[in-house]
Amino acid sequence: RRELSIVSGTYHLKGHTQDSGNGNITPVTANITVNGFFFHGNVIIGKGTIHNNNCRGFWRNGYFGAEKGAWKMSFEEILPTNKGYFIYNGTLDFTGNVITGTFGWSMFPKRNRGTFHFHVFKKLQHDDK
Repeated sequence: RRELSIVSGTYHLKGHTQDSGNGNITPVTANITVNGFFFHGNVIIGKGTIHNNNCRGFWRNGYFGAEKGAWKMSFEEILPTNKGYFIYNGTLDFTGNVITGTFGWSMFPKRNRGTFHFHVFKKLQHDDK
């Protein structure tokens, strides 16, 4: 198991998702609050390259855990533009600063899915975004 400490606090994530079917790339930014191994937060979805428009949503039921020598994370994304929710499962790199993984939609988990890539930044108290 890799040594990585989960430090409680507020973090900013920035990256994108990419749909497996049509390749649509959507920019994503989020602010999460971590408490122990659990987190939740707010997300902003940007306009995709093929479909979807800007919207705001939230992440819930987030957690970090170790599995087979790697640090994993999982959470659910709720958006006002979709029924159901998106389920994200990812792996932190050895620095803890990059998360990559896959996502699926609760309504059609085998049909609507893709990958994600997020960079993680510690949010300072004086940051306003």
